Amino acid sequence: MISPHILKRLITLSLILFVCTLPFHWRYNNIAIGLLAVTSLIQVRIQKLKNLISTPLFWILTAVFWTDILSCFFSENLQEALFLIEKRISILAMPLFIGVLTPEILDYEHIIQLLKAFAYSVFVALLICLISAAIKQNEIGWHELKKEAFMYHDLTEIIEVHSIYIAQYASFAIGIILYIFLYEPLSLSLKIFHGFISIFLYACLFLLANRITILAFHIIVLVLGIYLGYQKANLRMNVIIILSCMILGIYGTYHYNPFFKERTQEILISLRDPSQASGNTSTRLFILKCCKDLLLHQNTWIWGFGTGDSQQELNNCYNQYKQGKILTEDGKKNGPNAHNQYIQETLNKGIIGLAAWMSFLIVPVWYLFRRKDAFLDLYIIFWFGFATLSLTESPLDMNKGITYFSFFQSLFSLRKSSGL
Repeated sequence: MISPHILKRLITLSLILFVCTLPFHWRYNNIAIGLLAVTSLIQVRIQKLKNLISTPLFWILTAVFWTDILSCFFSENLQEALFLIEKRISILAMPLFIGVLTPEILDYEHIIQLLKAFAYSVFVALLICLISAAIKQNEIGWHELKKEAFMYHDLTEIIEVHSIYIAQYASFAIGIILYIFLYEPLSLSLKIFHGFISIFLYACLFLLANRITILAFHIIVLVLGIYLGYQKANLRMNVIIILSCMILGIYGTYHYNPFFKERTQEILISLRDPSQASGNTSTRLFILKCCKDLLLHQNTWIWGFGTGDSQQELNNCYNQYKQGKILTEDGKKNGPNAHNQYIQETLNKGIIGLAAWMSFLIVPVWYLFRRKDAFLDLYIIFWFGFATLSLTESPLDMNKGITYFSFFQSLFSLRKSSGL
């Protein structure tokens, strides 16, 4: 029989190991999830489980998963439907794991430890990326500087995580450091250490060049800066600092990051004249056209195509417009997904799927506002970043998006409910 003290340490260790492996390859993260599952199940009690499943918030956090299960009954491609459900198992698992933990494990100090561990691991992951890029450049010679190696997808190749998700993690990690600065007592040496990490992560955010993440991060930090500045009577200084960092960062990225510049110019051209859209912007516009056509066809928006069938319908649309070769990557049978989580859920499961996704996204915000949660400021940075990313990507179709959002969404919203 494991003593409660040792069990508590094991659970804390498994939680820290999980957040520390998030910015790395999914295989390492899956091992950590397995350890978290084992330690959570060891200490679970039937009464805790009963209390958890009687909580409306649990069903809201897992609604997307249950609607995926229901959609299997009218999906023709059952194999594809089950594959997506397998990827989304974390949407069910994370509320279960966190909901049965004791309040002592999820108290304020332990949450701070987890958040720090996540921020430090993102810092380490990006440091590894930059060191790897520098080593490759050194082999070529610095006289022929290959800037692309230090940016976008090339930068994160060594850790095998898409730059979009590392950018999302980096923005949240910066938010964690800012929260620590605002609310945690720090010695001078720790202030310098955390200051260095925040500057490093902020610079990497622009190297990763994910436009929607950069924009969302600055918008929400500006809003929070105005709110906190108004409370502490230093509103003008907060706004000046945030806007200055934003303008200098975006200006510098536009001029020195070729990926960011190219994509931004594509958007500006398409806004002036959609018929002149090219490159990635042209592809995105075409995907939206297919999504619109499919949703309006025979009122598909009401019921959807089924979790396993929506991608094939998109593929058919791409081929119908003779865009299959352009949109399908070599060696892959499928073209791109909807690149919008709101549309993706509607394609999969109709208005019911969209409602499940919106409840999963929005209702926990209301819970945190209602109880005036200590982590509300930080949670809004996390939440707004993911909600806006979901406008241009389908993160719940990717392992790194599913585990990241389901874990922190469950952690922030259920931590006061655990152990009831």
